[in-house]
Amino acid sequence: MLGKRKRIRALAAATAVAAALVVPTATSPVLATGSEGFLVLQPGFTQTLWAINPNFLGGVAFAKNGDVLTDHCAFNGSPLDDYSQTSTTLSHGSTLHNFSELTSNAGCGLANHSNGFLYTNTGGGVVQLNDATGAQTAGPFGTNGNALGIATDPVTGNLIYVGSGPAYNLLFVDAGFTTSGTFSTVDTGDFKDQITWSPDGKFLFISNRGSPFKLQILDRTGALVQNVVMAHEPDGIAFHAAAPQFVVTNDTDGTMTRFDFPGNDYSLPPAQSMFATGGFRGDMSAVGGDSCLYLTQAGTRYADGFTDGNNSVLQICGGFAPTIPDAPITAHPVTFSATEGQSFSGTVATVTDKDPNDMANEYQATIDWGDGTGTSAGTVSGPDGGPYNVSGTHTYAEEGAYHVKVHVTDSDDASNTADTVSTAKVGDALLSSRCTMPSAITPVFVGSTAEFTDSSSTGTLSDFSATIDWGDTTTSTGTIVGGPGLAPYDVNGSHNYSTTGSFTVTTTINDVGGSQTVATCHVLVAGFPTPNGGTFVIGDLEAGLGNHVTWWSSQWAKINLMSGGPAPSSMKGFAGFEDMPLPSPIPPLTKLCGMTWTTDTGNSSPPPATVPSDMLVFVSSHIVQNGSVISGDIKEVIVVHNDPGYQPDPGHTGSGTETLIVCSIP
Repeated sequence: MLGKRKRIRALAAATAVAAALVVPTATSPVLATGSEGFLVLQPGFTQTLWAINPNFLGGVAFAKNGDVLTDHCAFNGSPLDDYSQTSTTLSHGSTLHNFSELTSNAGCGLANHSNGFLYTNTGGGVVQLNDATGAQTAGPFGTNGNALGIATDPVTGNLIYVGSGPAYNLLFVDAGFTTSGTFSTVDTGDFKDQITWSPDGKFLFISNRGSPFKLQILDRTGALVQNVVMAHEPDGIAFHAAAPQFVVTNDTDGTMTRFDFPGNDYSLPPAQSMFATGGFRGDMSAVGGDSCLYLTQAGTRYADGFTDGNNSVLQICGGFAPTIPDAPITAHPVTFSATEGQSFSGTVATVTDKDPNDMANEYQATIDWGDGTGTSAGTVSGPDGGPYNVSGTHTYAEEGAYHVKVHVTDSDDASNTADTVSTAKVGDALLSSRCTMPSAITPVFVGSTAEFTDSSSTGTLSDFSATIDWGDTTTSTGTIVGGPGLAPYDVNGSHNYSTTGSFTVTTTINDVGGSQTVATCHVLVAGFPTPNGGTFVIGDLEAGLGNHVTWWSSQWAKINLMSGGPAPSSMKGFAGFEDMPLPSPIPPLTKLCGMTWTTDTGNSSPPPATVPSDMLVFVSSHIVQNGSVISGDIKEVIVVHNDPGYQPDPGHTGSGTETLIVCSIP
């Protein structure tokens, strides 16, 4: 008894169809090797006495661990015998597998199912059994059976079984014991024994022991294909699927009959031959995962020729097909979410398999992501027996809905495949932004209003647009630079404010995919009173947020105290930059701290006629006079909200309240 891979390889070989007409090979019977079981067996096959048992044996099946199982062929309540693969005894030159008896509620017919359970035909209906313990796990279910023939439909998974007499119709139940019914009423009243399916599930073969004896063939709808009259009374039945394909019966007179159908056409009369002779009363049979046939006989012939009345289990090898092909796999779609430009890793489909012994590593998957990038390998994972998840990793360049095609293949059987189409809902990547404007700007602004980033690695400049609301009822289109991908982008703009004061500048960035981000800046627009940056000065010991300061006065030097000492009395407060002008254009406001200013004495440098409501003012810690030129440091640049009443005559004081520090140095 071998594992799933071997079982599937056997099935694949079994389903190969002979290209030429099948010719019977029984023309020259030869003495069977070792003379165990049958005296004569057709060439190309080997037989081995597997086990003996003092009880009458009927049905044959297999445990998941590979052990052979038989029952005692009762109407119901029969135990199961479990034959060890490793524990053996030598008797009369034959190596016999020892068995242990399991309490059970079996009938005579047994059938393996891809769900891992055994099913048995009993007088009370179909019973589900645990293959390891023999215990009844469900049932009986369905109409009463004759306790004999039962087989698993390889297409539907239903159990087809022979009903009780006198009708002996073919009945069915589903494996979950929820539905039941009649499969076929062909030849009602004929006593029917074992049944078996062709591996493809298209034909059902029946050992019909009614008069006359016959091999009966139905199609999968239950309709009669043909009755093949035979000379020997059949009991067990099996399908040989390696070329040449044929059907064989285990007969009640110690023979086996072979049926070869021309061109594998089961509607044509077959050639009959003796597959084996010189055995004992034959009963049921089953094909194992090793493609060998296991059958029961009411008698034993050992390797040394000795015979006795023990029942026996005989193994015949040479290309028989498993009665249960590998369970077909089914793929199921899922809907998953991803984000453009970001790596997605997750489940894209699920797979189910009715075989509880299957493992995830027995499957391979490919994923077509639906975006024209081709396919990639998927990973199949999950517990033994499933269900399994198919997962993969992919990055979508753009948002949208994509049809994802998932193809799953059984690595041991390339014909056992499943396909499904899942849906990927790819969303637009999130945008994030921040204000990049300084807290204070001049009325003429040119520069960056916002910086934003795209969480998509595939974004480009053409994906975005920006609008700047300057906070004074005017808007303009922003110019975007930077990127691509995860690199930052900047939104630049220019605007002329007609007044000073506080404004809220809002930059809205839109992605063509629908994402949006908004950067909000709260700025104070303040101006120099002169075009060249000339403005007024206060002493550093007078400065401070919220302080009321005097920046123009005939008493300026007395009012504005400085940490570097008193100012010359000729300083009235205006720094006009007559002798050392600022660079043009005026540097950014934050760069002015640390520079120096100059002016002429008194009010000889004419101050402006008017000043803005919010004015940029220098803060100095040290002022000196050299001749007629006064100069000082720029320790801070501040904004002063001015009081009314200013005039260019220093006798009319200019003052206001400090509202903002633009820049500062120690």
